Amino acid sequence: MRDRNFFNALMLKPAIVAHRGHWVNAPENSLASIDAAASAGFEVAEIDIQRSDDGVFFLMHDEMLTRMTGSEFPCHQMSIAQLQAMPLRQGCGGRGSGFSHHVIPTLAEALKLAKRRIFLNLDVKHDEDLAFVAKLVAQMDMQGEASIKVTVQTEVDAQYLLALEEEHGLMVMPKTRFDAENCSAMIEQLRAVEATLVEARFDSLYTLVAHRAEFEQAGLTLWVNTLDRVACCGFSDKAAQKAPDAIWGSLTEAGIGVIQTDAPQVLAAWRQSHMPAFTYQAKADKPHLPV
Repeated sequence: MRDRNFFNALMLKPAIVAHRGHWVNAPENSLASIDAAASAGFEVAEIDIQRSDDGVFFLMHDEMLTRMTGSEFPCHQMSIAQLQAMPLRQGCGGRGSGFSHHVIPTLAEALKLAKRRIFLNLDVKHDEDLAFVAKLVAQMDMQGEASIKVTVQTEVDAQYLLALEEEHGLMVMPKTRFDAENCSAMIEQLRAVEATLVEARFDSLYTLVAHRAEFEQAGLTLWVNTLDRVACCGFSDKAAQKAPDAIWGSLTEAGIGVIQTDAPQVLAAWRQSHMPAFTYQAKADKPHLPV
């Protein structure tokens, strides 16, 4: 069975997830970005996983190679040798970014680098690859140091999550949307499969606050993304860098235990300077909302 202790044992809250690694001075989804995240002391590096034409799992977010390598080909049509012959652009890529000396890493290389250094959250881009990625993690004895994630909104989804966990022995994190009208039902569904960490989307932060006791009774740690493109209700990295107390502070006061961000170093500095001011008891008052 999966290792349930990692996130519950973390002393610093919120735990910091470096989205695609720490890519300020390295290409995203590179070994260097994972190494930088580990060296900076972030708790988790999130990386994107795809499969090459010859069946090797590697790190890349986009279907097309254009943004990160300049190639106009779909990544899944290339062999791993062809992929690793291309230098990666710096940072998050794009035409304005220079090329680095780093290349596209395989998942096996990433797991080896991260072992005993940093927890990896694997965003497998195609559902048909989930079981194969889970098997590779197990083969490398990394079940307690990596997780995969699946969308869970129905009972069928929840049973698929449970089957993956039981077969491969690693944490499978549900990605679930919580709305005011379904929140209690979704919590109960996740409790039934003994989920311990959930990537949460929400209609309002008040929804999570109102059900905080239920989340805690179910043993669920909440993960929230403040990534600009997918942030809920204005709780974004852009807003946080202008008013971190209103964004990261409100999320923390609401009981969020894990935050994924493209600005992990800024979040880390805020956490270090502000954590003594926060308590983690359930609060009846509403958190501040971003302006």
